[in-house]
Amino acid sequence: MKNKFMFAVFVFILFSFGSVVSAATTPHKKSALKENISDLRARTKSLEEQVMLLQNQIDVAHPVLSENMMKMQKAASYDKDNKNRFDTLVEMYAHGPAVVTSPAFGVRRAAEDEFEDESPLMAQLSSINEDLVLLHLRKKMDTYAVKNGIEIPTRPIIALSGALEGMANYKYDYNRTDKVDVDLSSAELDIIGETGPWVTSAIIATYDNDRLTTTTGTRVSNSKLRIDRGFITIGQLNRCPLYFTIGQIFAPFGRYSSHMVTTPSTQILGRLKDRMVVLGYSKGPFNVQVYGFPGETNGTNNGSVKGLLGHSGINVGTDYTIGKLEIDIEGSAMGNIAESDGMQKNVFTMGTNRESIRSRVWAFDGRVKFKYAPFTLVSEYVGAARRFDSRDLDFNSVGARPQALNVEGTVDFKTMGKPSDITLGYGQTWQALALGLPKNNFFAAYDIAFFKSTLFTVEYRHDVNYGWNDTSTQAASTVVPIVGRHKNTVTARMAVYF
Repeated sequence: MKNKFMFAVFVFILFSFGSVVSAATTPHKKSALKENISDLRARTKSLEEQVMLLQNQIDVAHPVLSENMMKMQKAASYDKDNKNRFDTLVEMYAHGPAVVTSPAFGVRRAAEDEFEDESPLMAQLSSINEDLVLLHLRKKMDTYAVKNGIEIPTRPIIALSGALEGMANYKYDYNRTDKVDVDLSSAELDIIGETGPWVTSAIIATYDNDRLTTTTGTRVSNSKLRIDRGFITIGQLNRCPLYFTIGQIFAPFGRYSSHMVTTPSTQILGRLKDRMVVLGYSKGPFNVQVYGFPGETNGTNNGSVKGLLGHSGINVGTDYTIGKLEIDIEGSAMGNIAESDGMQKNVFTMGTNRESIRSRVWAFDGRVKFKYAPFTLVSEYVGAARRFDSRDLDFNSVGARPQALNVEGTVDFKTMGKPSDITLGYGQTWQALALGLPKNNFFAAYDIAFFKSTLFTVEYRHDVNYGWNDTSTQAASTVVPIVGRHKNTVTARMAVYF
């Protein structure tokens, strides 16, 4: 009994001591807990104030963006597990990452664009007026954004695009020799920068597959990369029809849009790339460009060749629809056809006295396109307005007046459900022997986009050379010989656009 009493006393003392200890430490724990809760409430209040301040700044600076955010938060279908989701491509382009890949730029022109040729196939499209194409694409995106309550981006955006083309061909040349060749005919990377609604820029980098060895004349394997074109454009067609471009671009002289795999004679004779300025106007179906460039040629007897008109030009284009018939008409004029790339490469070569010519020669280009789906007919003419001085360029002992014509007819259809077309074409030149152009050429081409963004083409081309009695003498008395009358070429191309 005594032992039980002692055990009860011991337990009572133990619990009493624990209560005293607990009572002594509890105020300290409660005090620390209160301090932590008070600090957490202060931080939460500070964060709420910062969020409210940020929301007010968004409401003031970007009211449309604020409204869109509220709509997305309230929408019943909003994906809460993916808050970075964008419902449209324009939303992603405007408010997504600063660097995007886009099918709308470079060689990948938007289908059914109001300026560029419509085509379900990414055939060889024109490199002329690329600045205007970008402005029209931006106009379409801005119009869509305004219509759907999406803020037009003001931050810099970079869009990437490009192309690769591989070709294999069999050629039976004028001199009755044949050759099989395989080539990476084109590699291009397009970098489009949009600094804001008014400023667009572009860098088009390609590689030079024309480089030849000095001994054998064969292509070198380490072809150099180069900036082929680069320009800055100031303009926003939704607000002003005028725009200004400066940079290295193809002059708005001609179009040279063709289904040919090989190069049409019109392009060799007339296309010009230089560093220039362009003042343009585009509103509705009309577009006009006036341009000037430094040029390469200079006069030997007066300064007229180096004058303003000698290195300037104008282009006017329009299109309209009559029922289902679509008509596109363009006309161009340039102060000196000796400045074209074909002339500079084959006749007025840099590094010699051939750049000194006695008089400049105006050039004209006219193009008309008729489309009545699924048929399309395109014709383009480019030529000198008068004869050259015979001491600069002659044909059959008189001053030459080089000219070229290209006519193509295309029908669109489906092959195994894939977009396809067949094109038949004819080309002719006059007094263009010095440029290495044929007198006549006939071609047929078949295109099919079997895979997305991939184009397969097969072309047969037959060239007829100038007559045995025809002669042409360039500057510095270089005689162009006739080496044969007929040439046949079969070319297969695979092009990938991204």
